[in-house]
Amino acid sequence: MAQAGWAVAYILRDLSSAKRLIEQAIELNPNLANAWNSNGWVNLWLGNPAIALEQLHRAYRLDPSPTNNSTFTGLAHAYFFLDQHEAALVHAEQVLRSNPEAHPGLRIGAASAAFVGRTDLAHHLGARLQAIDPTFGISRLREYLGPYQRPEFVEKYAEGLRLAGLPEVSSATTRSD
Repeated sequence: MAQAGWAVAYILRDLSSAKRLIEQAIELNPNLANAWNSNGWVNLWLGNPAIALEQLHRAYRLDPSPTNNSTFTGLAHAYFFLDQHEAALVHAEQVLRSNPEAHPGLRIGAASAAFVGRTDLAHHLGARLQAIDPTFGISRLREYLGPYQRPEFVEKYAEGLRLAGLPEVSSATTRSD
């Protein structure tokens, strides 16, 4: 049910139905890390990063695997939207230790590093992102994100990526006629 709830949220963009499914899964098994992780993501997309942070930390306590990239990515995003950019960067770096080419880890890491003034790191992560995905540009950010309900979250993310030196439109997608 938790996996179905996540899919309903991410693919169908129906957060209220997703939340009901995930909460039913938690009711059936309150020790299911995946359900708490999914609940955290849905709350993040709904614009409740503090609640998401609690739920994602609970998911991590239930499954403390160092390669739990979905939870670490969620934690990085929750901290980012709570203006705790150092903590966001720490969690993004955890994702990247496990998977150096993780698109979400590179994105949130670059944006977080930019907001804490670590310009060299922000540019380095942005360059790595462009190397693995030459078609990525800030104008396409929404295509990569979940169904965020608060436009200011997406704009803050975009601003961090701008500060990290990422282009608005990828040169791989533009033509020079």
